[in-house]
Formats: sequence, C-alpha cells, structure tokens
Amino acid sequence: MYTMKIASIHYYIVILLSGISIFSCSFPGGSHSGIDQRVDSLLVLMTIDEKIGQLIQENGGAGHDVKIKNGRVGSILNEVNTETINRLQKLAVDSSRLGIPILFARDVIHGFETIFPIPLGMAATFNPDLIQKSAEIASLEAASIGIRWTFSPMIDVCRDPRWGRIAEGFGGIRHANTPQPAKKSGPRRPNGRAGYEALFLSNSQ
Repeated sequence: MYTMKIASIHYYIVILLSGISIFSCSFPGGSHSGIDQRVDSLLVLMTIDEKIGQLIQENGGAGHDVKIKNGRVGSILNEVNTETINRLQKLAVDSSRLGIPILFARDVIHGFETIFPIPLGMAATFNPDLIQKSAEIASLEAASIGIRWTFSPMIDVCRDPRWGRIAEGFGGIRHANTPQPAKKSGPRRPNGRAGYEALFLSNSQ
C-alpha cells in the first residue's frame, strides 16, 4: 500500500515537472530527458506532509495562500482567473520550500470559452476532423489562461444510462469510440503552442 502511494506521488510529480518544462518550452530534442531523475531527487527531499500535499486538490477561490506556501496543495480545480493563477503559481514556485508548481485543472469536456456540442453529440457526426478542430479550439482557450489538466476526453464505451457522465463519452458502440475521440493533450511539444493531437484508438476486442 505504501509503495502504491509513493508510485502515485511519483507519477503526479512527473506531471508537475513536465508542466515546468511546458511553460519554459525546454524539451531537449523534444523528450522528457532527465525528468525522472529530477523527480527521484525531489522525492528524497520531501517530507510526508509534502508528499500528502501533492495529492490534495483545492477548488478555486481565496484562502489557499498559506497551504500553498507550506506545500499542502498539489492542484487547484476551477480557477479561471489568469491573474490569480499566475499569482498562486508564483507563490508555489517562489515561496514554498521545494518550489513545486501547482497543477491547474478544469473540466473542459466540450469547449472552454467557445461551447461545442457534448461529446455524445459530436460523436454523432462521425467526423473525427471536426471533433479534433473543436478540441484544438478548446485547448488554445484553456491553455491561454494556465489550465493544464482537462479531465477529457472520456473514452469509456458506456452502455449503462444510469451512469451520470455517459454524456461525456462518445457513445455505447465501439465504432463511435474508434477513432472518434481527440486526445486533449494540452500544449504541444516542443514549441509550447496549445493544441490537441489526434488519438485513434484501436479496439480489436
């Protein structure tokens, strides 16, 4: 159990440190060279409280400054004010003991500032290029204010309408999910420009 928790923290910090590279656009040769070593070195320095802090997600708004300074916040959901995001990120990087950045997140399921049909509706077009274009627009808009984690696409093949998030998927048939979904991958590497890369899932089961 302890090993699983450490593995989860390791994965989470990899994402965070990748975020630093995204912001600075410093991917040598377009790779993540050295990030694993940086993560391992950082884990050795972290206290148990700081490791737990990386697993804590707060909702956007006021009142997080002290916790961020103490390394007790790993991610913030639903903060969409650019000035606030920049201020909190600077606080995390410059004022916390280890300078681990905050991962800012939001549900960007079918658009951000520009709203598109829900994924179930987009799947009904059977037009992967159109779906990818909508994802690229949402990516640009979300990334422009500092959002790096979007919780989408949701690519489960859903067949039980009792599940409340079935509308976030691409339907209950395999064909609708292969190759419909567009991978919402955030800023493209290595140039840092926001965009989504096409994800064509092969499901032969």
